[in-house]
Amino acid sequence: SSDLTEGLYTEVRQDLAGLGGDARFFRTTGDMRYYYPLFDDVFGIARIQGGNMFAWGGGELRIIDNFNPGPSLVRGFAPGGIGPRDITDANNLVGAGLGGTNFFGGSLEAQFPVLGLPKEIGLKAAIFGDAGTVFGYKGKTDFSALVGGGTPPSPCVASTTTQVNCISVRDSHMIRSSVGMSLLWA
Repeated sequence: SSDLTEGLYTEVRQDLAGLGGDARFFRTTGDMRYYYPLFDDVFGIARIQGGNMFAWGGGELRIIDNFNPGPSLVRGFAPGGIGPRDITDANNLVGAGLGGTNFFGGSLEAQFPVLGLPKEIGLKAAIFGDAGTVFGYKGKTDFSALVGGGTPPSPCVASTTTQVNCISVRDSHMIRSSVGMSLLWA
């Protein structure tokens, strides 16, 4: 809650997909925040979060099933901006985000009232530092059947269209970080 200033908040979630539809996975996420007063109207927040997922029942993880937390893990990053990348296109060194089956991160934050404004307005300022990573892409890499290159397990070669039928994955486990300031309005 945005009104907490002292105490411990924990949340564990488990999702099971596969009782209908095409997706079959089990996902667990956790989030723990410790709020503590620093002085006067200034308080700190220490946060850790993480998650793991895997396919079950012979299912295969789809790209859209993966974790892509972006700004909810490290502020300033877009969804899909952290973690495994499709680096098939040599002209695009950044690559497209694929997401992953694991993530973890932490942050430290100090929140305080904006000087000169009444508290009743609900405006606070914060300084923060975040760090986290996403890794473990376990999805499909051969899309031959979808782009006209044959049926799997054909070799990964360029198709007759402008696309290729396979992707190359860079999964570096790189920890990304950001620091900054924010305005919070409740």
